[in-house]
This record gives sequence, structure tokens and C-alpha cells, in this order.
Amino acid sequence: MVSTKYNIELRDKNGGLKAYLTPFVSNVIWEWNRKGGCGACAITLKKGYRDIIFDARDDIQIRIKSGSTTKLFYRGFIANITPALKTDQQISLQVRGYFDLLKKIIVQDTGDIKTYSSTEISLIVDDIIDNFVIGNTPITKGTIDVEGFVADELQFLNTVENALSTLADLSEGVEYGVDENLVFFWRNEDKTIKNKFFVGDNVEVLERTVKWDDLVNRVYLVGGTVGGSKYKRTGENTDSQALYYLAESIINNGSIITDTVADQYIGSKLRTNSSPIFKIRAKIKNTAKRIEDTVPIGLVSFYDAQYDKLSAGDLVGDIVGLAVDGGSDITIGLAVDGGDDKTIGGQYAAQASRISYELSNTPDRVNITVELGDTVLEIAARLKRLDLALSNLQQY
Repeated sequence: MVSTKYNIELRDKNGGLKAYLTPFVSNVIWEWNRKGGCGACAITLKKGYRDIIFDARDDIQIRIKSGSTTKLFYRGFIANITPALKTDQQISLQVRGYFDLLKKIIVQDTGDIKTYSSTEISLIVDDIIDNFVIGNTPITKGTIDVEGFVADELQFLNTVENALSTLADLSEGVEYGVDENLVFFWRNEDKTIKNKFFVGDNVEVLERTVKWDDLVNRVYLVGGTVGGSKYKRTGENTDSQALYYLAESIINNGSIITDTVADQYIGSKLRTNSSPIFKIRAKIKNTAKRIEDTVPIGLVSFYDAQYDKLSAGDLVGDIVGLAVDGGSDITIGLAVDGGDDKTIGGQYAAQASRISYELSNTPDRVNITVELGDTVLEIAARLKRLDLALSNLQQY
């Protein structure tokens, strides 16, 4: 680590600087999650057992210098401290993104059920943030996009985190969380490709995995209490059952007590899980890019010029070779899409579910691991090995 390029700061819960940890850091890794924003962070300090005094909800900020400016990459609070008293003393810090504070705040109405009637999802989100988050945490409110679905009735007596999870499942295509500036956001997903990476160039490792374990094509929903009995609703995808096999799941969500909301919720679960989940995991070395600089993130795409294109979900590449750049003015792609019916390899594009960062040996740069998740059918379930060093509760 080059201390002149990275700053890892320890601050108190009010933002006051306590110490620069950078000179003592031997390892650090942090995450960004599509649902949650700034996530977990782990820091190892080569420091004496009693050399630093930590207090409740101490703040960690990771800044990376770029030229004459410093950019805030990550912010979280210390959740656990593990000093190790041994020959080479060290302190391990477990840090959490501020979204985790929402696990400790309850959506309620004077200790009883909080009910929303005939309310659009984004308005419920807005009300929860205004009345339960702001004032109880240092989190402020940013953009909350309109979703469209109107819930005839929803009941909550659970954490803000669980309430938001239910609302996100009813909305489907949203990403939400708390960013590095402690601003809560709720954004409709962007379906355009915003970040492109190329195998053989900046992609060091690419793994393709098909997960059959999470297949669900019949859902039994157990909801809240209506007239003294638990509300129940069932939904299924018979096409998925015929194509694969029967895979059932019981979901407990006490917030749901009406058919309209239940059908929306079950439909979302089935659309997400009634086909095998296809995942991409890729490692990009020595980059100055921070993918979540713009939220919503949009699709992340990986191109492989040698890929055989036998897998569903892989799209035609859009690499263009211009004559002025030494090419032949051939647009790669199908003629119906404006191309010249020429293809080179293929690409896979999806929303990023998790992004992990660690400091690079190169000053002002980081190494990134990106995990994509989608619900597409992989015709041939296989892992393509490259020529490089290829190395999921009960709610009320």
C-alpha cells in the first residue's frame, strides 16, 4: 500500500477525525451491493493490542487520491473489533455500511402494526425514510423514483431493512441503499450498458456458473393475520415445472394480507427464480474505475472475442472497426440491428449484484471483483476457461 495515495480515516460518530489508520493497514477489502449500497468492509491493522481506543459507531472512511483531489470511495461504521495479542500484534476491524443501521430501526405505529392503504410503493418508501430513518440515524434522503404499483394494503411491524426488502420485491427492478455520503437512494434499474470489460484486456478472471439450487416454480405464501387466521396464497409457474422439475418454497411475510399484493409479490419471486440462475464473477486488476459512481449503475457487460456464443443470454458484440483507426469500417452485429452481419465472440450483460474492492499495488488504483446475477437459461452449463490466469425470515 502506498500511504501517500490512500487515506483510511478513523472518525467518531459525529465525524471528528480520531486517527489516520493508513500507515498500519496490512489488508483492506470493501463491498458495494445493488441492494444496500455501501456494504461490509474488513480491515487488518498491524498495531499494538491497546494502541487505539475505539468507540461505538466509530466511522471509517476510505479515500483515494486522484491528482490533486481526493475521492471518497467507501464509508461505514465499526461493528466488531478483534485485537490479537501475539508476537505480531494486530487488530481486525469488521465494518458495516450504514444501511445496516436500518436493521436496528422498527417500522411501527406506537409499538403496533403500521398500515399503508392504497399507496404507491415509492410513497411508502418515502414515508418510512422520513419517519423512521431521518432523525434516528445520520442518513439523509436522496432520490426516490416512482415505481407504479399501488398496494391496496400493507402492514409492517418489522425492521426498516425487511420492509424495504418487501417493497423492492413488489417493485422488482430497483436498486436501493445508502451511499458513501450517507444518502439513501431508491432508483429504478437502468437497462442500458454503462460499463464494459474485455476478456484478454482488463479482465483477469472470468467465471460462469449456473445455479440450480435456487430454482423455485411453486410458492406458498404465508402472510399476516386476517380475521384471526393467517392469510395464505399460492402461485406457480407450470412451464418451469414441465421443463425442469417441481421446486416448491414456503415464504413467510406477515406484511402481506391481500390478493393484489400477494399476486404481485409471488409473481416477482417466480420471475426471478423459475429459471436456473446464471451468474458471472469477474476480476479486473489495476483500475481507477468506481462502478457505482453513477446510480443506478446500469448493466455491466463482459466481452469475450473468442466465446462460441452457444449460451442464451450472450448478446452480439458491438465492437466497431473504423478505417481511420486501421479497421475496415465493418460494424460488428446483425444487419437488422444496424450491423453488417459480422460477429466477433459474444458478451454477457446483467445488473451487478455485488462489487468488491481491494487496494492495488499501483497507487490510486484498485482491484475489483464484480458479481452479476440474472435468470437466463444456459443451454450448455459449463465454465469457459480463458487463456489468461483464470483462475440467500420470518417477517411480521
